[in-house]
Formats: sequence, C-alpha cells, structure tokens
Amino acid sequence: MTHRQRVATWLELAVAPEWRRKTMRVQVHPIGCDEDQCYTLTMDGRCLCTGSGQLTTFRGRPAVERFLRMARVEHFEFGEPEPDLRRYPRGHYCLALGRQNTLCSCDAAGDCEGDLVCERNVVPLAPSQEQAGAPRPN
Repeated sequence: MTHRQRVATWLELAVAPEWRRKTMRVQVHPIGCDEDQCYTLTMDGRCLCTGSGQLTTFRGRPAVERFLRMARVEHFEFGEPEPDLRRYPRGHYCLALGRQNTLCSCDAAGDCEGDLVCERNVVPLAPSQEQAGAPRPN
C-alpha cells in the first residue's frame, strides 16, 4: 500500500449514516511484528487518521475490535499486512486497551508489557452505573 493522499477520519466514521455503514469496506491491517502486533484500519481503501492527519494505530487486536464496536462498525475484514505504514509521513496516534475495557493513547497506557493502565486520554466504553442514573444537564 502506498501512502494515500486521501484519508478517512474518525469523525467521518462516527457520523456515517446506517446505509453508509452497510456499504463501506473496513479492513484491519497488521503493521507490527509477531508479539508486538499493531494494527491500522482502512475505510474504502483510505487510511483512518486523526483530524490532524496522524495515522490511527492500535496496540493489539482487542483494541481494534473495541474501537470498531464503539464506532458501530459491525462488519470488517482482515486485510494484507502493511509494514510500510510503520513509517507514516504525519506520524501515528496509537490506541491501546486499558483496564476496565477503556481505550487510551499508548503513551498514557504505560508499558507495553503487562496490564495497561490509562491515566489520561481515557475514552469510556460504556457509561458507568453512576452516569446512567444521573440526570442530563439542560
């Protein structure tokens, strides 16, 4: 895969209407080495990037799958490995799965070994029971 000029963004994925979700082709591509496997996503052949143009990468398959569930992407496939994307011109934004099933930046997750702990940049996966019962602000 060459570094594409056009990219897909998180916002585009998040706000896609249901009919679009059913027709878009989302692929998960390995970009790492065996035990230190990282992944990236393509949407209709375009790399998934942050709003600032960084390639979105994921440390481990559970992080990819959690992100896709959060984005309400039900159907995806595994694509060819893309080791060239380890050197992306605008850099990477890495997400990892931390404790309590949260996604966080790999920098915030701490050491790659063992249990990941998210201290900042936490994206909760489901509202807590406290939040579920709290009244909504007007």
